[in-house]
Amino acid sequence: IFHRYPEVDEYRFSGDPEDVGDLGNIRPSYVPDGFVETEALELMGNWYITYQNEAGVYIDFSVIAAADGSFLGFDNEHSTHSEITVNGMKGELYTAVSSEYENYLLLSDENKGCIYFFSSKAGTETLIQIAESLGAVS
Repeated sequence: IFHRYPEVDEYRFSGDPEDVGDLGNIRPSYVPDGFVETEALELMGNWYITYQNEAGVYIDFSVIAAADGSFLGFDNEHSTHSEITVNGMKGELYTAVSSEYENYLLLSDENKGCIYFFSSKAGTETLIQIAESLGAVS
């Protein structure tokens, strides 16, 4: 369910988290040169991963079960919205209006029953490239 508020777009999800399985092995095979994984946090089956470079630029990546009660909300006031498809997954791309704000990419993996969410001051093309490389790692 999508709600647009004056300063925030909110996405609420529904589904059974038991159908999702382990999300901890999903990672991008591509991150830009100089970026390394600096944090990986599991919280109630969802994963929150941060990549950062030496300049302090970060890319946050989350894998979230599309379960009843889960939601994402983020700034819509400082970005332009467009719909996108990446590897057959429908998504929402928010391009920041200036470099002081973050870009956001939200993808819905209906086959897996989860959501992939990216946020960063890195360019939207970079976020799309990273999203295109998502897959299971061992």
